[in-house]
Amino acid sequence: MTFIFGTLFVCAMLAVFIGGIMILIAAFRQSVLWGLGTLIVPFVGLIFVILHWQEAKRGFLLTLGGYAVLFLSIFVIGGMSSTMTPDEQVVTFPDDSPLSDQFEAPPPRAREPEVAEPVEVDDEPVDFEEIMEEVEAVSDEEAAAEPIEAQSRLERRPYVAQAAPARPTVLSPDRWGELVGRRIDVVQRSGQLVQGVTLLAVHSDRLTLRRKLGGGTMDFDLPRRKIEEIRPAR
Repeated sequence: MTFIFGTLFVCAMLAVFIGGIMILIAAFRQSVLWGLGTLIVPFVGLIFVILHWQEAKRGFLLTLGGYAVLFLSIFVIGGMSSTMTPDEQVVTFPDDSPLSDQFEAPPPRAREPEVAEPVEVDDEPVDFEEIMEEVEAVSDEEAAAEPIEAQSRLERRPYVAQAAPARPTVLSPDRWGELVGRRIDVVQRSGQLVQGVTLLAVHSDRLTLRRKLGGGTMDFDLPRRKIEEIRPAR
């Protein structure tokens, strides 16, 4: 059924094409201006058909019939494809077809059950008291030797004073102009932190900033009333 409507679709396209050629030939027979207008300017062909019906009616009727069959074929084919179930859309082959053996799915392989290896169990009784005594003796020896080892490690290791981490420099609003062209971090009054942006300009009511996005950049303005502080980026 789909093949039949597909053939009608192709025939309708040919009818529309042939009908348009017939209208164009009739327009050129009437005059060169009518022919060029029908070929180039939209809706001139329709005006030519209305004014010269006897010369253009055959091509117009052929085009109109082709469009009717074309829309009917599209509607029927679309309705058939939407009503088909997934099982009907699967391509199947007869049993005697040579393609049935090539596309036959292999049978599922049965998974062999895993057999646990036997575990040897020692039947000798365990003396827990003897084990606890050995553990306590080892702990006492380690506790006695630990202060000496700790003291020797302290004697061998020199004391190195660690410097406190440097706090970021926070500039007052009247010094924000010193950071133009540098990367800064902006702390907003809402608590949001904008990191790694470039300060482009300082205005009386806003700052112009630049942020890297992928392979390019984006410039945007941030009102000064929303800014708590700015500092050079680390």
